[in-house]
Amino acid sequence: MDSVLSQIIKLTVCFNRNRSCAYHAPFPDRSQTRSCSLLQQDEILSTTQVAQWLLVSRAWVLDHASSRRKPVLPGFRAGKLWRFRKSDVEAWIDEMAALAKKRAA
Repeated sequence: MDSVLSQIIKLTVCFNRNRSCAYHAPFPDRSQTRSCSLLQQDEILSTTQVAQWLLVSRAWVLDHASSRRKPVLPGFRAGKLWRFRKSDVEAWIDEMAALAKKRAA
């Protein structure tokens, strides 16, 4: 149980880019991103983690995951909580970038 709790704490700290991470030096610039080995092992993200990754509010993530707003963010419910696969969110980001590029052309 302690190892699971410590992994959750380390993962939460890793997503907080305003502080030093146990795995990385502080981020001098928000455009620089690095992923830790813990993220590569555990590909399931919470709403807070996705919100911090996308630089949006947690409410925005919940609205778009629950199909209340478009575009729909791919995720699934685990009881009352929303969870997201990292690979699905990355694919969604690529799809949104392609749509934006298509509209601009």
